[in-house]
Amino acid sequence: MLKQLTSPQLTELEQFWALEGGWGDYKQDYRMGQLCSIQAEVNRNKKKKSQPYRPDDFAMRPKMQKPTPSDNAEKIRSTFDMLAGANPEKKRK
Repeated sequence: MLKQLTSPQLTELEQFWALEGGWGDYKQDYRMGQLCSIQAEVNRNKKKKSQPYRPDDFAMRPKMQKPTPSDNAEKIRSTFDMLAGANPEKKRK
């Protein structure tokens, strides 16, 4: 896949990643957290819990953080390296 991917395609993929806020398990966990927070909020006892529930309260992973462009590029590169069978211990220059 790395041999077939051009530089413009990689740039477009990085922009898509930044626009979508990532994909995969993190995003799915956050979506499920949204659903759970809605359900909990509907049934919340305001006398016992004054603050509303948030999706991060229910996500299985740490709080979603908006990835920086450099983080996105590194995640994409490491994913493609893994798919291509590259050695993950090898450092990029």
